[in-house]
Amino acid sequence: HTYLNMPDFKFLYKKSLDYLSRREHSSKEILAKLMQHSADNDLISSVIDRLVEQKYLSDSRYVEVYINSKKSRYGLQRIKYTLNDKVDNASDMIAELGLEISNEEQLATAVDLLTRKYRYVEYDLIDYNKCIRFLCYRGFNLSIAKDAFKEFKSQIKNDDM
Repeated sequence: HTYLNMPDFKFLYKKSLDYLSRREHSSKEILAKLMQHSADNDLISSVIDRLVEQKYLSDSRYVEVYINSKKSRYGLQRIKYTLNDKVDNASDMIAELGLEISNEEQLATAVDLLTRKYRYVEYDLIDYNKCIRFLCYRGFNLSIAKDAFKEFKSQIKNDDM
């Protein structure tokens, strides 16, 4: 730890703590933010190592928080895709931590999204392709999107009766 007493180290360390005090960040995000303040990769690496060592920075904790915050609005595919930009080996980490979202949970989320989006639209005007595209864009696979549409339509039919 030769950097610990250097003013640049202290500045970057405090900057990192400031970022982390607001919300969880991945080590990749902290790296990108610190690169704006210093070009010394060794110094930045030592700051990140220190943060990890003191448990202020944890990629697994970040993945867990991220998934929990996004799973009510997005499907697993979209969450994984977005996480791959933010964390190395995100898919492996998700499986390792047991954070996979079950198909039943994804189906319930997809039906809920359709219900919120098409709450005030007449039954006959709801377009199948539009609904499927909407759900696929949100990161649900095609089979879940189709099942969600069927369940959504049956719910609407039952509500109208």
